[in-house]
Amino acid sequence: PDGAVITRAIVTRTTDGKWYASLGLELPSLPVRPIPERPRTVGADVGLTTLLAFSDGRTVEPPKFRKQGARRMKHLQRELSRKKGSRKGERKSSNFRRAAQRLAVYERKLANRTDDDLRKLAYQTMRRYDILVLETLGIKDMMMKSPKRINRSWNDVALGKLVRYVNENAAKSPDWKMVLQLTKELTRGTTQTCSKCHTVAVPRLTLKDRTLSCKSCGLVMDRDLNASHNILERGVNELRQHMPEVRPAECRTTLTTVWSDGAVSRERVGEPVRAVGVTGLPQEALEAPSYEGIDGGPTGSREDTVLRR
Repeated sequence: PDGAVITRAIVTRTTDGKWYASLGLELPSLPVRPIPERPRTVGADVGLTTLLAFSDGRTVEPPKFRKQGARRMKHLQRELSRKKGSRKGERKSSNFRRAAQRLAVYERKLANRTDDDLRKLAYQTMRRYDILVLETLGIKDMMMKSPKRINRSWNDVALGKLVRYVNENAAKSPDWKMVLQLTKELTRGTTQTCSKCHTVAVPRLTLKDRTLSCKSCGLVMDRDLNASHNILERGVNELRQHMPEVRPAECRTTLTTVWSDGAVSRERVGEPVRAVGVTGLPQEALEAPSYEGIDGGPTGSREDTVLRR
């Protein structure tokens, strides 16, 4: 950029033999970007089964390039272990170095595919929304307590990179963007708490339970979508408390209820509910997510359905 000053340069060499240079720049003061009148605000729950579950019903599957390339990776590692130089104290032969180079190149290829996938996801997310509310995950603590196979999955999704790329896209965007990452205290219990009546689920949901069924208000919702609604609500409360000039337009699903007489009603999370018996949900009852204060907002890929018996 014009007026930028290089403050530092870092040269690194990767295991596959390639060199990269990273430059640190000091940028001049940028023009203040005006805050939109009704910035599109969405909450996102992060996980392994679903990488991102947005409060408007959109879901993103995690990248599985390493899992798909595990067979090839195992073959290259076994090939390397058979070369002279794999044992401690042995002189590394030319065959060993070539096998190590092939393994490093393949590992870099998988890492680049994951990195490309995350960069595209971050760009599309910040292009669609103005404010993204995320939870803070203690990945290191979770990996210490998790089995080895789950740790491998955490490494595959690279959540730290995703958060960094989202912040980079928000900073580089010509329009006003914001990434709000809530603390652990604010996001505690988002999965176990009903997003409609704020009742804690009893018994507690386990990792195998993918649906939250509230016994107080009858809400039945995917656990990740329910958590994203709670994250959105708590993020909006923080914005109203610390940034009253921001008037967020919440992007969340519309809940569809089918009554026992066949009538269909739609409501937002947090609105009062009537007692109802359900006979089934017809296809014509489905509708796109609603966006408070937004005309022509982005369309979600699916909708949550409330079923009460």
